[in-house]
Amino acid sequence: MIAVKSYFDGSQSRRALTLAGIAADETTWLEMESLWEEVRQARGNPPHIHMTYLMALKTSTRDGQTTNATIWLMGCSTFCSYFRGNPNVFSFSCSINLADYENVRPLKNLPSPERMCARFVFPHVMNWYGELQRLDIGRIEAYFDRGEKFMRHVEPDWRSKQIRKRHPQWELVNSICPAVMEKTPALQITDVVAWGRNRLAGGSHVRIGISNL
Repeated sequence: MIAVKSYFDGSQSRRALTLAGIAADETTWLEMESLWEEVRQARGNPPHIHMTYLMALKTSTRDGQTTNATIWLMGCSTFCSYFRGNPNVFSFSCSINLADYENVRPLKNLPSPERMCARFVFPHVMNWYGELQRLDIGRIEAYFDRGEKFMRHVEPDWRSKQIRKRHPQWELVNSICPAVMEKTPALQITDVVAWGRNRLAGGSHVRIGISNL
């Protein structure tokens, strides 16, 4: 059985908050992570990539090579272009404009932005999985960056017997657990997608994105 792995990471700025997820079968993840390592090594060979640190980076050197945000963004764009349209990988995102949220929240009694995003994105991952035509795939394994606040809104739903009874698609999920971003290239890839979607959403209303990379 081929496991379907999904990775989730959030991004927040003064204007917006975003949760992004990427799902793919295990074989496709191996291919993606291999290319990601090639990009990382070719662009300064930093130990790991995180967009928050990258955007604060002016110029640094490692192994005699220059690394800066522009060089890395070009590499990330090339990476995403390579896998865009691949039927075995899909990205999901939900972004909320925080100013709009604060204006509407008292009128609509809205839950927290983190909970809204988690409850938009994760069901779409399960629906995507349920529509896969292959018969040799295992259940979904979901990973969040350590301390990621979105996970606190997903894991209790998955463990709840009442929710699982009302929404049997939760049975498709085998595990939900944290992972170490610095040691998990898939989370670094997801971080790039989350950061990019959050930048785009800074001036928008609630935006849900479901698409290939």
